[in-house]
Amino acid sequence: MNNHESLFSCDFWLLALTNLFVMTGYYSLMVTVGLYSVKKFQAPTSITGLIVGITVIGILISRFSSGYLTHIFSNKQLMVAGTILLIPATLLYQMANSILFLIVVRLIQGIAIGLVSTVTNTAVVLLFPKARTGEGIGYFSLSTILATAVGPFAGLLVEQHFNFNVMFMMETILAILALIFCLFVNGSKIAFHFTNRHPKITIHDFIEPKALPIASTIFIVGLGYAAIQAYLSFYTTELNLASYSSVFFLIYAAAILISRPFTGRIIDHFGENAVIIPSAIINMLG
Repeated sequence: MNNHESLFSCDFWLLALTNLFVMTGYYSLMVTVGLYSVKKFQAPTSITGLIVGITVIGILISRFSSGYLTHIFSNKQLMVAGTILLIPATLLYQMANSILFLIVVRLIQGIAIGLVSTVTNTAVVLLFPKARTGEGIGYFSLSTILATAVGPFAGLLVEQHFNFNVMFMMETILAILALIFCLFVNGSKIAFHFTNRHPKITIHDFIEPKALPIASTIFIVGLGYAAIQAYLSFYTTELNLASYSSVFFLIYAAAILISRPFTGRIIDHFGENAVIIPSAIINMLG
């Protein structure tokens, strides 16, 4: 693949849009489902934390099994399966009549999101020239960054001006759009080529020890952001600033949109630590 070849192929945009719609739905509910569970089921704060976070458990289930599944199914098959599963999962929100039912729905949604996001975020690398991988990933990750802003912003806006049925309808529409776009992805261009399609299951199918240091870093950074994200609507309501809560995510996304394009190039030229170490210091100050 020519290093000067454009990063923005048709399949790149299809994967980016699929990822954008799936993650927008995920983040829009992340900041509102806790409030929904309190209003509809009078759930205590401790249970709302479980309701908000159980989706992440579903994502982890998919992520841990995806290494083995990619040996059996193609990337496109896994991505299509995830988006198909996501549609009934979002429809079930309107049928939720108990906290337990809601938790199960959230778990199913998480499994679906995990399948789609794992494929889109790993398979897209196959579309880039090797020397421009960092730059390509930087641009692709903007689809997730936009979702972290658009999702919470739209979710809080709908929650404040409409009702939760409108919110759940929006989730279903986003899932359908994701399915439509992923169906047009050229499966051969995002396919992994394995010599053994049915390998023996080992611990490396679920955990890669070499990835643990960077995974731990991401976990710690993400933990702080997730706590803010999950309880921001409660906090701003307590401060009588609920109408401004969505602005947080717009500012957050704007800051990342400014930095993300050039950080990929820095990685390609100077290595990952040239970005990670200054970023960790800035995050600590923030």
